[in-house]
Amino acid sequence: MDKDGDKDIVIADSDQTACRIAWLENDGLDSPTFKAHYLPVTAPGTNGSFHSLALADFDGDGDMDIFTVEQEDPTIFPEGRGPRWYIWENMDGKGGEFEERVIFDGNLGGHDALIGDIDGDGDPDIVSKIWKRWPGNANGGKEHVSWLENLAI
Repeated sequence: MDKDGDKDIVIADSDQTACRIAWLENDGLDSPTFKAHYLPVTAPGTNGSFHSLALADFDGDGDMDIFTVEQEDPTIFPEGRGPRWYIWENMDGKGGEFEERVIFDGNLGGHDALIGDIDGDGDPDIVSKIWKRWPGNANGGKEHVSWLENLAI
């Protein structure tokens, strides 16, 4: 995440409300220790359960950005809003500053999202599905597969 040549770790909470994401900075030693850097939470409401985590260069600037989506489980739903899709953009390229971006706020959650160039234009897109069909889901329990086309690059 910080481009210093060692392997860092990115983690996300799930299966609870008020989920957060952090990246763990590797100190580079033979027996490494890690320093946690929590990503900013700026969108209104309280996060639900994050059930996807992916790293990709979503904005084409050469560094890793972080993606997640909240699942549609009504027992651990976001508070004050429906489920949303997020990218935290690595603003300085070294993990020192991230900016939270809600990339989709259409009342559909996701689960086990995958990242790939779906439309063949050279940038990373996002595909996800519903977790479980429940009448209490934000979209009334309708099954769906969602494709978010990357228009940032």
